[in-house]
Amino acid sequence: MKKQSAFLVPAISLLALTTSCGGDVVSVNEVSYRGWDRSVMMSDGIATVVLNPEYGGGVTYFGLVDGREAAEVPSESLNVLWNDDVVDGWHLPEYAVTGRSPAAGRFDVGNERKTEHLHDVLWAGEYEVLAGRDGSVTLTSPDCDSLGIRLERRYSLSGGVLTIRHKMTNISDAETEYCFWTRTLLPSGGIFFCTYDSTAVEGPSCSEMAFEPDRLVSTDGCDDRVSFAHGHFTALPGGDAARKFGMANTDGNTFYLRDGILYVKRYPVFPDEEYNCNPGHGKFPMMIYFNEDFIEMEPNSPMFRLAPGDTVTLEEKWELHRLG
Repeated sequence: MKKQSAFLVPAISLLALTTSCGGDVVSVNEVSYRGWDRSVMMSDGIATVVLNPEYGGGVTYFGLVDGREAAEVPSESLNVLWNDDVVDGWHLPEYAVTGRSPAAGRFDVGNERKTEHLHDVLWAGEYEVLAGRDGSVTLTSPDCDSLGIRLERRYSLSGGVLTIRHKMTNISDAETEYCFWTRTLLPSGGIFFCTYDSTAVEGPSCSEMAFEPDRLVSTDGCDDRVSFAHGHFTALPGGDAARKFGMANTDGNTFYLRDGILYVKRYPVFPDEEYNCNPGHGKFPMMIYFNEDFIEMEPNSPMFRLAPGDTVTLEEKWELHRLG
């Protein structure tokens, strides 16, 4: 593998980099955002992204450029992601005491019942920042000894498309088995839609999920909030009751339309591999959860077995389109 030229950004330094790569000009700046002073803002003149290395290494802002911002964080009204005001400025100690999770573009590993009490430093810890001279930014987690892995995310922005390259490394002396689980929160009040394989012969191709115990819920596929039939799933997030669904999505494309902005999340699907992110809930590569505040779009990868020292990578893309 070709080694990329990059530089380490210490916690006390100001990150400021402007690069041109393939015709794209990407600016990278260290900014203060929602109480985190070491946030990293990326912009290519089409979209702006803010990363949060202080609380889980995820994305706290993703929005189209409105033609006015330069080195300052743009208006929150342009952010398509849902942030939880309660956790603004939090770090791992606050999460450890309260259990209240990061919001917006957060990232996890599964399966859920295997990792939920052991993933704290990956889920809410502080990540190391590495800025590449091509305009990319890589965030690397602390070593998670309880799970035996380390995570890395390389963010790059081109033509308004955010590419996230996930990497998992087995740092233990035993085999590990986990999946990538990317959990993106957006405000309720829009329309979610995707396709699913309606011809699946093993297990349901689309189903509602319930908890305590984890199980699938029998449904006719249509009510006032959701509709799934003939390979098309649509949901209107909101309402009083929290709900969760799984879909056997096969094309890796999911969409959310709200206030004239279409958010597109694309991810790879491996139909011949084992999916098992939520035991007892079926084996779906795509899940959504929604309540009155937000929808959570939750694609996951197959379970990856890694020998000591082995790594696995997976890439997803985020897009924004202004309609009308």
